[in-house]
Amino acid sequence: MEGAFVTVETFIEKYTFLYKFPPVFGKPLGKNAKRKFTQFGVASVLNIGYVVAIVLVLHVGYTDKLEVGLVVMFAQIMFLMEAVTSLWCDYALFFSWEEMNWISRELRRLVTSTRGPPTKKSKTNTWLVSLATHQFVSTYQNVALVWLGVVLTTFIGLKYDTAFYLIQMLAPRQSGWEWSLSGKLVRSSFSAYFGYLQVIGTSTMSLLGLEFVYYASKILEQMNRQPVTGGKIAYNSIALLIQRINQIIAWPMTVAIAGASVIFICAFNASVKRYEGLPQILTPAFVALALGMAILAGQALNSGAGVLVNSSDWLDTYKVDEEGNKNRKYFERECRSLQPVSLICGGFGEISKVTMLNLYAVWLDQSVSVLLAFA
Repeated sequence: MEGAFVTVETFIEKYTFLYKFPPVFGKPLGKNAKRKFTQFGVASVLNIGYVVAIVLVLHVGYTDKLEVGLVVMFAQIMFLMEAVTSLWCDYALFFSWEEMNWISRELRRLVTSTRGPPTKKSKTNTWLVSLATHQFVSTYQNVALVWLGVVLTTFIGLKYDTAFYLIQMLAPRQSGWEWSLSGKLVRSSFSAYFGYLQVIGTSTMSLLGLEFVYYASKILEQMNRQPVTGGKIAYNSIALLIQRINQIIAWPMTVAIAGASVIFICAFNASVKRYEGLPQILTPAFVALALGMAILAGQALNSGAGVLVNSSDWLDTYKVDEEGNKNRKYFERECRSLQPVSLICGGFGEISKVTMLNLYAVWLDQSVSVLLAFA
């Protein structure tokens, strides 16, 4: 997996062309390194406006004050989830990029220091790294293609973009201008800019979050596998890093998981209710989207659950090994100070072994309820 992360980081740096991206992936900072990335502060403010615009479009569409089709409503809901996530990502990149760089460097250092003797790489391991690399890169490419499609649809008579409905709301007397060449250019530029923010900012922060989760679980797993010199110091270090990681990614993970759940449930409900009125291409697209969300959510939650499991196992082993080697009262105080650590998902609490199963259970329960209602 480390190889996959490095490959994708290089891919990100290569295709970030509008403005310089903060070095959040653990590269050492030089004395003359740029310390302020104002463009992300500006982007977060613009994203607030974009969120408000989408909410207005959804509101007028729901109240029938503006003709907004069902497919467009779902598209706007997806854009809203991405915009809210992108808002946090830009905010974090503006205020906390140096802390994220430090966390990334420390995690990589601990992975190296707790790793045992090198082992021969199996063909299976090499294949898994290649698969993970392809998955990460294809995520960028798919999101980019979606937004490229939104931009291009403005020139072929379709109206999936938010700017189209925003222009109709703000300038009803100029109705028809949004179909002119200048109107299409404004609409496509609007979608292209916010699409770029979400491809680069949101996707990159998602990768960084996966790195944090994976490395934290990997370090504790390696500490369990074999004794580590200064094991208590290493454990305290990873506990501190996990605490800082929780402060950065807890609520964004909540927004992402809750948003994915809402999209899945609403899309499935609408697909069943209005099956005959929807374009046929939406059915395989929905299946592909659902599988993608399930795989990504499962990957993140599975690694996150490994943090709690591995930290609990390490503490149990440490207490057994050290029980007879220290003063009884001191050992009891030490045991009270050493507690299992876990990744926290904002409104859902700590991520455990059953978190992923609970998420899938909710999706399955809602899907069955919809099918029974229309059976």
